[in-house]
Amino acid sequence: MDRLHRIPVALLITLGFALSFLVPAIAGFATGHSATGRIFLYASILGSGLSVAVILAVSNQRFEDSRRNLLLTLLFVFTVLPMGLAIPVMEALRTTTFVNAYLDMVSAITTTALPTYEMDRMTQPLIIWRSLVAWLGALIMWVFAWTILMPLRLGGYEILAKENQDRVAVVAQVGTHVGLTRRFLTELATFGPLYLSLTMLCWFGLTSSGLTPYQAMIFAMGATSTAGYLPTDAADLGFGQEILIFATLFFAVSRQCYGQRFGVMRGVRLFENSELRLAVMLVVGVAVILFARQFVGAATVDTSRHIGEAAQALWGGLFTALSFLTTTGYTSFGWDEAQSWSGLSNPAIILMALSLIGGGVATTAGGIKLLRMSSLMHHSSREIMQLAEPKRIIPNYGGGFGGKIQNAVWAWVFLMSFFMVLCLTLLGLALNGADFETALVTGTAALTNSGPLMSVGVENGVDALRLGLFSKLTIILAMVLGRVETLAVIALMNPDIWRR
Repeated sequence: MDRLHRIPVALLITLGFALSFLVPAIAGFATGHSATGRIFLYASILGSGLSVAVILAVSNQRFEDSRRNLLLTLLFVFTVLPMGLAIPVMEALRTTTFVNAYLDMVSAITTTALPTYEMDRMTQPLIIWRSLVAWLGALIMWVFAWTILMPLRLGGYEILAKENQDRVAVVAQVGTHVGLTRRFLTELATFGPLYLSLTMLCWFGLTSSGLTPYQAMIFAMGATSTAGYLPTDAADLGFGQEILIFATLFFAVSRQCYGQRFGVMRGVRLFENSELRLAVMLVVGVAVILFARQFVGAATVDTSRHIGEAAQALWGGLFTALSFLTTTGYTSFGWDEAQSWSGLSNPAIILMALSLIGGGVATTAGGIKLLRMSSLMHHSSREIMQLAEPKRIIPNYGGGFGGKIQNAVWAWVFLMSFFMVLCLTLLGLALNGADFETALVTGTAALTNSGPLMSVGVENGVDALRLGLFSKLTIILAMVLGRVETLAVIALMNPDIWRR
C-alpha cells in the first residue's frame, strides 16, 4: 500500500482512463461497431502499458507535495490528459481533426458538453465514451475539491474555511506526494460509492419508466455529472422521467444534499443552507416570471388553449431553470410547448444568467457558485440598510457565512476575476470574426461549463466545430478556467509558489 501511495495522482488518473477505454470497446463489439471497438481496445492496451511503465519507473521516487504541484496536477488532468483521450475519437470518426477531437474531450472532461459533432456522425460507443469521460471528470473534480482546493482555500473554500476549520487542519499537510495520493484515494473511496449509487438509482428509475438501458444510462450520467449529453436516439422525456432527473440535479445545488459527511444538519435544518435557499428562490422565481410572460403572450395569441398547456409551461420553467442553474443544460418537454403556446421567443438571457450563477461549492456544477452569490447578497443588503439608516446599529449575522465581510470580499474578488476572464474570452472570439451575440453565448457557455447554452442561447445555435482555430483554442482555455476556477490559475502566477 505504501508503494501505491508513492505514485503521483496524475499517473493513477491516467491509468484509470486508459482502463476505461474498455467500456466503449465492449460497447462497440456489442452493438456491431467492431471497428470502433478495436480502436478503443488497442487504445486501452497501449495506454495502460505506457502508464504502468511510467509508474514503475517513478515508483521509488518521492515527489514534493507543494502548492505548485497540487495546482499543476489539477491542470494536467484538464489540459494534457484530454489529448490522449482524443486520439481514439479521432481515429473512430476518421473525418475529423485532432483539434476538434481535443475540443470535444476537453468539453467532456470539464462537463461542459459543447454541441460539437452531429448525432448522425456519432455511434453508440462514441456517445457512451463521451458521457463516461464527463462522468469520470465530474467525480475527479469532486474529489479534487476536497483534496486540493480545500487545503489551498480555493474553489469556494475561502468562504467555507471556518466551517471546515478542523477538517482543513487535517488535510492541509504539506510534505511529500505520498500525502496527496493517500488523501485522493481516501476521498475517492468515500465519494465514489455515493456518486455511483446516485447514478445507478437514476438509471434504474429511468429504465423502469420506459427508457432503454442505453438511453437511461446517458441521461443518468449526464444528470449526476451535470454534463447535458443526449443519446443518439433521444426523444422527449416524459413527466415522470423529468421528475427523476430534477431530483438528481438537486444534488448539484449543495454538497450538504449528500448527507452528514458533508456538514448537513439534521431534519429541517437542511433548509437553513444558504445555497439551497437561494437555489429554490431562483428556480421558483424564474419559473413564475417565465410563466407570467408566456401567459401574457398566450393571451394575446390564442385564448382557446387548454389549461394543461399552462401547467406544462410552468413545469418546463421549473425543470429548465434548475437544469441551467446547475449548468447541466437539459430542457423540459414543456419548454418547447411553452414557446409554441405563448408565441414568444426563447428567453436566452435568463438561461445565461442562471448558468453564470451556477451550482453549489464542492459539487459537480460550474459557474460562479451559489455560496458566493449568497455572500454578496447578504453583504449588499447590509450595506443598503446602513445607507438607509446610517445611525442604526446593524447586528452581525450570527453563524452564517453570508454576513461575514471577509467572505464578501473573497466573493467579490472571484466575481471580478471571473468577469475579467469572460471579457477576454469574448475579445478572443470577436477577434476571430464572431459577432457579439455568438461571442457572448459561446464565451458564457464555455466559462460556466454549460455547453447546451450554445444550442438554446442563439436562434439557430452555435456550431463549435465551424469556428476558427483561434476561437477553438480560446474556448478550450475558457472551459479549463471555468472548471479549475480562475483563482487557482492566478495562484500559479505568484512567484512565491515556484520557489523551493
